[in-house]
Amino acid sequence: MVYVIYQNRITYIFTYILRKMIKTNQEISKLMKVMQSMEDFDMVEFVLLHGSSAEGRATENSDIDVCVYFKGNSEEQSRFRLRLLEKLPSDIDVQIFQQLPLYVRKEVLKGREIYVHDREFTYDLALQN
Repeated sequence: MVYVIYQNRITYIFTYILRKMIKTNQEISKLMKVMQSMEDFDMVEFVLLHGSSAEGRATENSDIDVCVYFKGNSEEQSRFRLRLLEKLPSDIDVQIFQQLPLYVRKEVLKGREIYVHDREFTYDLALQN
């Protein structure tokens, strides 16, 4: 009896994690389709998934944390972010890399790559931070 309960619990946990991963991947696909349809997508250097979704700690209530390196000035970055957020579900949080504090940037760079335009640029940036 204890074995069956234990086995059912493992199955439940595995199923829960798998569902969350599938949902996250679907949301990321949606994000990239929206982003690639934007006229200034060529200004995007990279997109990274970070936080609980990237680390496998996401719960039912977790949002999906995404960080974008956008090559424009601060005003252009903010406009891009707002236009993007308007087109996405509310559980996707998008931040602009250059507008984050240094300690947050370091954590973001440990995240999962979603899109990278120039890998060498991204590696150089990681070394600087």
